Amino acid sequence: MKSILLASASIVGLTIAGAASAEVGFAGDATVGYNDTDGFDTDAQGFYFSSNVAVTLSTTTDNGLTAAATFDFDVLDVEEDGDTDGLGLDLSSGGFLLSLTSEGASMFFGDTAFAAQTYYAGAGDLEADGFSEADGEIVLRGEAMFGSFTGGFSYVVADVDGNLVGDDAGVDSDFDQLSVGAVGTFGNFTVGMAYQAESDAVAGGSYDPSANGDFTMDEIFAIFGSTTVGAADISIAYASNQTMDTSSTGVAIAYPFGPVVLGAAFGSNPDGIDTYEVSVGYANGPVTVDVVYADNVDGTDEEVTLDATYDVGSGVTIMAGMNDGDGTAETDYYIGGTLALSDNVSLLASYAVDDDQSEEDAIGAPELQEGTTVEMSFTF
Repeated sequence: MKSILLASASIVGLTIAGAASAEVGFAGDATVGYNDTDGFDTDAQGFYFSSNVAVTLSTTTDNGLTAAATFDFDVLDVEEDGDTDGLGLDLSSGGFLLSLTSEGASMFFGDTAFAAQTYYAGAGDLEADGFSEADGEIVLRGEAMFGSFTGGFSYVVADVDGNLVGDDAGVDSDFDQLSVGAVGTFGNFTVGMAYQAESDAVAGGSYDPSANGDFTMDEIFAIFGSTTVGAADISIAYASNQTMDTSSTGVAIAYPFGPVVLGAAFGSNPDGIDTYEVSVGYANGPVTVDVVYADNVDGTDEEVTLDATYDVGSGVTIMAGMNDGDGTAETDYYIGGTLALSDNVSLLASYAVDDDQSEEDAIGAPELQEGTTVEMSFTF
């Protein structure tokens, strides 16, 4: 997987002279790898490499507020297909986040999740709960605590390409798609709600939230809850897509038996497309195994997934898995291993096959690439 993750745990704080409460932190990562498959063609894919650095600035005010700013930059990025986004000559901004936080309230601006996305917890595979998921938009989000409840709101300020909502002549506002969410805990029960307004974006406008494939234009409302009965965790959810005039209801349960956790979920969806899911998870010592069977009511989309790992020791972990179904007659599978040379350096070797050719660069739980891959990762 090519995704670059910032190792926030490795950030080192440096005290600025003359400002004892102010800190500057740095973190970074780098990846170099080789893959022998270019998508599903026969051409060799070859080498790819990337690196990223993040800077975090923070200070504490006299009244206890914490102000922070985080920026990350792609220093060097050459994709697997040979496309070059940079060779270290110019820094490319990967995102930013400004925040002002206290014990009871917080405000965020930049690359942050929407409010409904932050608080909503579904149950089962529901069609009507397709809340927008942030993926590079500039977002304004606030959060506050009220007794047993924590809630917040958010607005989109600009799309993933940096186009401001307020610059679009077709949108009569500087903000788009109000999103609201809240969750509260009362003894053994947790309840919550989530809502997002319909987007005001206009087709052909300069502001285009559809550039993010996880952005939903519709107005959606949902309520959810969970509790524990004995050792069983039970959750329920109801979602209504107001724009499409459809609704879904789901229930899920998980029950542990020693190292084994059994799970089941049911989703009632529009047009009778109900969904079922049964899962078994096992974790004991060096071994982990996860098996999931999912199906809709007419059996046309049966899917079975299996993912397993074994910690050999000395930093070596072996992994293997398969996916059979997903609406096709093909079977995806993978085998591989990782070697942790230290807490900050690891080596990955894997072989994966994507027979249905629908999950390029995301095969199995580890999200491996098609073909043979050897990859070295560093975090700092």
